[in-house]
Amino acid sequence: MSERDLAVGIGLLLAAGGALVLREMVGPYEAFAIVASPVVAGAAGPTFARRLAVRRLRRWLRRL
Repeated sequence: MSERDLAVGIGLLLAAGGALVLREMVGPYEAFAIVASPVVAGAAGPTFARRLAVRRLRRWLRRL
């Protein structure tokens, strides 16, 4: 087992443990929202930013 495999394993255990502790502290739905929001933001962020940039470009072109 390499150091990288060990680091990944420990990271996964910490992430799972953190989610379980969070679930007990705030409830299952809130914990899911807190844990899943960075994943959703990472997936939807670039698309959202691109749409905003296109809107700005359209406004700028209309003003010309």
